[in-house]
Amino acid sequence: MVRNNGQHFQDLENGYVSIGKIVKAHGIHGEIKVLPYSRSPENFKLYRKVILRDTESRRILPISIVRARSQGDQVVLQLAGVLDRNAAEEIAGMEVWLKKTDLPTLEPNEFYLHDLIGRKVVTDTGLEIGTAKTFLTTKAHDVLVVKGKGVEYLIPVNNEIILRLDEHERTVVISPPPGLLEIND
Repeated sequence: MVRNNGQHFQDLENGYVSIGKIVKAHGIHGEIKVLPYSRSPENFKLYRKVILRDTESRRILPISIVRARSQGDQVVLQLAGVLDRNAAEEIAGMEVWLKKTDLPTLEPNEFYLHDLIGRKVVTDTGLEIGTAKTFLTTKAHDVLVVKGKGVEYLIPVNNEIILRLDEHERTVVISPPPGLLEIND
């Protein structure tokens, strides 16, 4: 089973993943609305400390989560020290980052999308496709972007296509449906 941890683009530093973006202030008491990069906004209830990162200024702000609640596909957070709407508006647009070690524990045969990045991607018949570079999140499903042999492949991330991670070989083993790889040629 695949679980999207919400990583968006690249690691802040080794050991951290981006899990969402602050979209706006919410109310007058300093709450903010966050668009989570995962399909599990309720996971924010598990997190205690995060890092806010301004992508333009590269400012980084470690901060504690006081309260979290899901609201549709978004999350409403109360952060320590963000006490009014003005303070919440100042951090709007910042990305929310989390230590990888603070992510929920996985069940056997589960993995996070960030675990795929940098691995060779091979088919269950042994054909090497390329290297997993990043992923895209769409409303339908996540898509693994694989680059190899001058071609970019877009591989849907689901349990029927992504069969397993081979830790010994550092590969992602896929079973592409007929025509999937040929679409990109």
